[in-house]
Amino acid sequence: MNIFEVDVANMRKIHGARDKIFIIREMVQNAWDENISRVDILLTPPDENGHSIIKVIDDSPGGWLSLEHAYTMYAESTKANDPTKRGRFNEGEKNVLCLAIEASVTTVSGQVCFDRVRGRWAGTEHRKRGSEFFMKFELTQKEYFDICMKTMLLIQPKEIVTTFNGQELPHRAPDLQFETRLRTPVNGRNDLRKTDVRLYHAYGKQAWLYEMGIPVVPLGDDPWHINVMQKMPVGRDRDNIPPSYLADVRVAIFNKFYDKIPASQQSLLSTQAAAGNPKSSREAVEAHMKGRFGNDFVMEDPSDEGSKEECQSQGIVVIERNDLSPEMRKRLRKMKDKKNPKKSYLRKAGEVCPTNVVAPLDNIVPPDKYDIDTANYVALIERLAPLVINRPVKAVVIDDDDSELRGCFKYETGVMHVNLAYHDTSNWATNYWLMIHEFAHNTVNSNAHLKDVFYKTEEKIAGKLMVLALEEPELFQCQTGNAEAHGCTGVQPIWDAAADVHEVAGVHM
Repeated sequence: MNIFEVDVANMRKIHGARDKIFIIREMVQNAWDENISRVDILLTPPDENGHSIIKVIDDSPGGWLSLEHAYTMYAESTKANDPTKRGRFNEGEKNVLCLAIEASVTTVSGQVCFDRVRGRWAGTEHRKRGSEFFMKFELTQKEYFDICMKTMLLIQPKEIVTTFNGQELPHRAPDLQFETRLRTPVNGRNDLRKTDVRLYHAYGKQAWLYEMGIPVVPLGDDPWHINVMQKMPVGRDRDNIPPSYLADVRVAIFNKFYDKIPASQQSLLSTQAAAGNPKSSREAVEAHMKGRFGNDFVMEDPSDEGSKEECQSQGIVVIERNDLSPEMRKRLRKMKDKKNPKKSYLRKAGEVCPTNVVAPLDNIVPPDKYDIDTANYVALIERLAPLVINRPVKAVVIDDDDSELRGCFKYETGVMHVNLAYHDTSNWATNYWLMIHEFAHNTVNSNAHLKDVFYKTEEKIAGKLMVLALEEPELFQCQTGNAEAHGCTGVQPIWDAAADVHEVAGVHM
């Protein structure tokens, strides 16, 4: 007596709940694995009793090698260790036969028959060539149409004619193909082996991963049907694969054809997954980043809030953290700048357009060295600050070519620097413009220039100054040094018609 028994009724219940397309796929792959030139599949619509008939006929010269394989679970498979054959478990036919109301396998060496009442017996027929599989089983109308639709997904070998209900399946030439090394089950291990991979445009429809022409799993947003021309590490029901294997397939395609991926496909999750894979090539990742974000891009820099707007104002794309997957961020961190290996390939916004600049503010000019315009400007800044920004401000004058700053407002301390190397205090148009600009940083509390609040603050300060000039003009009069000796006898001019603010050199913060 055998150690095990099989509960066929429960086996029928388990496999009856599966997508019935597995019946076609199991029988077709068995035929394609043989030395055949033709296989014909016939599937009838369910009758009034919900019964359908399927026939699969091939022209293999010798037929089935052993009829016992039709009903013996886990018999040693001649295909198991052949990476170019689809079979391996020797249980697919049994999973199909358990659904049979009645069935038969007729081949060159004889016939074996099955039904739910008599079980199994040897038939009297045989074929001169090839094999015929026949089965009557339960099928709904919905399942029938689903099988008909999914059978058309098969990619038949070019040397084999495959028909379904009298219609020949189309021979499809791959749009792209290449060789790569992928894992394949051999002798109980998954060994790396060179294989052919063929790609077929999905044209916006559901893409599939194939094992030698047999669909295995639907993909995500992949633009290709992917046909791997060797065994894959599929599950027992041939409807799943390890995620790591799919990642290997995708990254192999990405590394090979990165220069053929259009910009419209760079944001696909499948493409992003391949780009973020540690095995992706640098050249492929660089092409992906350019295709997705353009030629000039930086990563957002939380430590320099204003750098984002500054970069955007110069046409530089700022990538936000959520734009990249954790895997992609990790992949990019490992890529260094080609010219400076100490720096990252993906620059931060604060590196390219810094606004939190810690610039040297040296060469302070002592007050006794001020000319009259500088003295009056310093006094004006300190006099007006409490009235327009509600805090005292100390004005410090420097003369420093190296700082490359016209002015700088330290909102933490309330110190405003004026750099004579880049600012002419005799030009009162630019004096007021610089003061308004630097006072606005007090509200923004940063060096960001492109925030809406910054411009609105500048407008409010300018409005306050206008009101003060009309209501308290004495605030704007010369009040330092010997004013008359320097020709300063009235209100500081608010605008100098000869001055053009936009032509004044220097940077302001």
